[in-house]
Amino acid sequence: MFRQIMLLCLAFLCFFVCAPVHAEIQSYASAEPTSEEVRHLPAPTIPVMSVKIGEFHDRGSVLTMDIPSTNTPFVQQHLRNGDTVFINNQFANYYKTPLALAMLLTHFFPACDAASKTADQCLDEIAAGFLDSIMTSAKLQEKELQRNESLQQNGSPVRRLTIRSLVNGREIITDTLFLSFKDDIWSIQLMYDTSDPIIPYHADSLLSTVTISKSEEK
Repeated sequence: MFRQIMLLCLAFLCFFVCAPVHAEIQSYASAEPTSEEVRHLPAPTIPVMSVKIGEFHDRGSVLTMDIPSTNTPFVQQHLRNGDTVFINNQFANYYKTPLALAMLLTHFFPACDAASKTADQCLDEIAAGFLDSIMTSAKLQEKELQRNESLQQNGSPVRRLTIRSLVNGREIITDTLFLSFKDDIWSIQLMYDTSDPIIPYHADSLLSTVTISKSEEK
């Protein structure tokens, strides 16, 4: 399950720190402006970030969350193992100031052996496999696990992993949320440069908006 995801994640991460990607493939994901476009109104000492509501559909499952402003649609890919990923690294605050951020959303399929394991067990298994792949990767230097938490979000069990590493000399944070809803498991990865003046202040608030629901569409 993790080999394709990790190869894609590492390749995308390395490419992210080297050059921008101009995504041209329309995925089935929508991003609607919020009222007055700004939803995050932090303390005066923290920079304000403009956001949109992103909605990602895959096999009857819908993930909704706040995403930074972008005019570039997420690229959608169906992997050979059945997983679906949505990718974007073209974000700009108020559509003007580029953000050093890449996002990788994964809808796992099949998520887990739900007949014999609880949602918490499935999340633990997926998060542990992801963490092991990251921490043993030779492509990332000076890896440091900063957070490994079991939480609840909107009534659903979640796992939160935060990993610091160096990629081509740049300090990168990979902040990942694994979220379960019924028999669905998604992961949301925020990969950002710590030197960015905006994103480090808002990663927590972006991930806190994630919800999963069901749709009639398959």
